[in-house]
Amino acid sequence: MLTKRIAIIVLILAAAGIIAFAAACGSVEDDSEAGGGLLDETDDDGGDDDTASAIEGVPDGVNDFLNSGDIEALEAAGMPIHYGDAPPVVEGRYVLDFLLIVYDETGGTGSALNIYDITFREQSGDGSLKLDYNDRSSSDSGFGVSAFISGDGVCFTVFADASGALGDCRYSLPFLFSGCQNTGGIQSFHWGMIMKRVEGTGCAMPVGAVRIIRESDGLAEKVLDWQYR
Repeated sequence: MLTKRIAIIVLILAAAGIIAFAAACGSVEDDSEAGGGLLDETDDDGGDDDTASAIEGVPDGVNDFLNSGDIEALEAAGMPIHYGDAPPVVEGRYVLDFLLIVYDETGGTGSALNIYDITFREQSGDGSLKLDYNDRSSSDSGFGVSAFISGDGVCFTVFADASGALGDCRYSLPFLFSGCQNTGGIQSFHWGMIMKRVEGTGCAMPVGAVRIIRESDGLAEKVLDWQYR
């Protein structure tokens, strides 16, 4: 039974004495619109990815912030990724009300998360789109984040490059969202992330660490604007 919910922004693990995080309070930045990220973006391999190759079956822009080694790590952790250049149109607002961390190298596996709303918009034929998200119980949010989409048929993956700050730690943490459309929303919704860069102090989530979150009731429900609370 899910009895306690937390924000993605700060996952406090008292037993381990660490803070693991995914996105900063109201400070997630879209590097393409903010005039450059917090960290040096000229070397986006992060860690020992020198032998990693480009990712096939995704828009070219995804390779600016992820590589095949990152994808292999995410898939090994249980993140479904859908490739192809004919994804469904996913524009709309979705409610994520049963989020559960199913894989976390920093110790958060099994934690239930707050209710989040996510909106996909401005989807284009070149594989680009925008996304907004917010936690209904905290200030964890992002607006107008540039992203890319791949997929085929009813299944898709959205890739977004996000960077921000939490305290004295600055980071680059790409997000991935995967699922398959049905009449009520998105089935098998997964939210994955991999830490690419950290700078400063208090960065508890190390470079290369992966976290996978799943909508545990099986459906991210699509809602109309007038239904939104």
